[in-house]
Amino acid sequence: MLRIEHLTKIYGEKKAVDDLSLHILPGEIFGFIGHNGAGKSTTIKSAIGILKFDEGMISICGKNIKDYPVACKKDLAYIPDNPDLYLLCGWLLRMHRRYYKPWMALN
Repeated sequence: MLRIEHLTKIYGEKKAVDDLSLHILPGEIFGFIGHNGAGKSTTIKSAIGILKFDEGMISICGKNIKDYPVACKKDLAYIPDNPDLYLLCGWLLRMHRRYYKPWMALN
């Protein structure tokens, strides 16, 4: 399902991920554990296609993330560690209910 080969991501002079390779098969559960700055978030963001990487190859269900980014994203689910977007969407829905529905009743 997920295949990462020789992934490398460099920020300036710092290698956040250095030549990482891993294969996760369908049905397997995989977790990243490590100290801050170990490259966990960088690896995940690269694997889901929201962060460009410098070297290596990532494929999801046999499709290369660089060649088929939309098709790869259709095969994934990702919940970010920062839920601000979800909180904003909830707020917008509440505002819509509060102000739009009473206005529609008047028309």
